[in-house]
Amino acid sequence: MRHSRVAVLLTSALMGFSLAAEPALAEPAAAEPVAAKPARFAIRELPMEGATTSSAQAINEVGQVVGSAQPNGQAIRWDRSGNGYTATVLAQGAAPVEINDRGQVLGRHQGNPALWNRRGEITQLTAWGPGGGTDLNDRGQALVYLEMMLFPFRAGVWNGGSFTEISEPGKSAAVGRAINNRGQVTGAYLSMTGPEPTEFGFVWDKGTMTRILGPGDRMAFTVDINDRGQVVGWTSDTEERSFVFIWKRGRMTELAALGPAFDFPAWHRSINDRGQFIALSGPTYREMRPVMWDRGRLIDLGTLGGAKASVTAINNRGQVVGWSETADGEEHAFLWERGRMTDLGTLGGKSSRPTDINDRGQVVGISTNEAGATRAVMWTASSGSTRS
Repeated sequence: MRHSRVAVLLTSALMGFSLAAEPALAEPAAAEPVAAKPARFAIRELPMEGATTSSAQAINEVGQVVGSAQPNGQAIRWDRSGNGYTATVLAQGAAPVEINDRGQVLGRHQGNPALWNRRGEITQLTAWGPGGGTDLNDRGQALVYLEMMLFPFRAGVWNGGSFTEISEPGKSAAVGRAINNRGQVTGAYLSMTGPEPTEFGFVWDKGTMTRILGPGDRMAFTVDINDRGQVVGWTSDTEERSFVFIWKRGRMTELAALGPAFDFPAWHRSINDRGQFIALSGPTYREMRPVMWDRGRLIDLGTLGGAKASVTAINNRGQVVGWSETADGEEHAFLWERGRMTDLGTLGGKSSRPTDINDRGQVVGISTNEAGATRAVMWTASSGSTRS
């Protein structure tokens, strides 16, 4: 049924992957070769005593990091201490997703949306049932979702003790993808108020819902929104060719006419406040490469010598992080800046992946060590290289 398909699409929008088919791709336009450079970044393990595995999820501009550790699903915040970092366990049975510049942490605790303040005290954001956090801005406004039986998801904004729902109970389902520092939200919406279900991307601003649709009123999947109100996402035209776009104030701009395409933006931090935008493109799923759109120009970021690469986040300096196959088949984190891709290296294992980068150029993520265990890590620029 159409309702079931939309429910799956909304679920995929929340979980961060596309269920679109995998047609053949044209090569990216305006591709430009880039060279891998030897690592100029120092890697450090973020400590967590007794952890079998650990991972870093996000970093703020102060350099605080949040992530998880096993056993017991521990939510961890790492704070700077002297020349290193110390770990604070926020809760067990929890999963953090974001930390803002106030030190507030958004996540999921015992199946419910939760917010921790900078002292580590927890607030359960709703009492309506299971759900979790999606995004958090620097004003402390939290974008959360609720898992319901009839409609798959309800979305809303928690702000200073009050909860404002974006979806209409009993009439619609919504998945919020991102919230900017102005409190604007973007995501996917399913309305059941008419004779047929209606699905669309949206921007929600102080209670006003603006629809975002592709050609022929097709579904537009929005992914991220910056502080200028620019929205990025992907959609398809009437000939089933997909493309990525930027939308602002009712105007959709096609960024790359690569159809027929398997082409979509990064799912975390896709656009910065300068309007630079990152995405993926390639002739097959195995050969997707990271690209950046910058002032009308599509730039192929390249790889570390392998066939496949992916992209994770971009900061306001235009630094991009992701991971790539190397020439010998390993998968390493990279940082791309001004035409150069730098291999960030590992803790001695064969793989590393970044999850976030702040405007100081500090990168966090995961890496395997020589024993093959996964550990939370931070990369920082070495003296005399990229400033931090």
